[in-house]
Amino acid sequence: MRDKLLGKDSDDIDIALDDMYGEEFAKLIDARLNADKAAASDGHKNKQHFGVIKANNEKSKHLETATIKVEGLMIDLVNLRSETYTEESRVPTIEIGTPT
Repeated sequence: MRDKLLGKDSDDIDIALDDMYGEEFAKLIDARLNADKAAASDGHKNKQHFGVIKANNEKSKHLETATIKVEGLMIDLVNLRSETYTEESRVPTIEIGTPT
């Protein structure tokens, strides 16, 4: 959405989740796509793959992001979050947050 508002091209969709982590939601999408493919191909199952980019505080990657390709389009899934900082560290403690 940000890229569209800025008039920039975007080759993916970013989705923020309010009650689960991206990997959990990617597994749900994966299960649904596999069920649909199995039904469409008389039981032959093509595995839909998704990836997870784990949080890495040393590299300032504080969020885990799951990525899945659906109908040729990349979708990034990340949870809404709240961040708490201490005076001793620039690395936040992250918890699932809400849109408000």
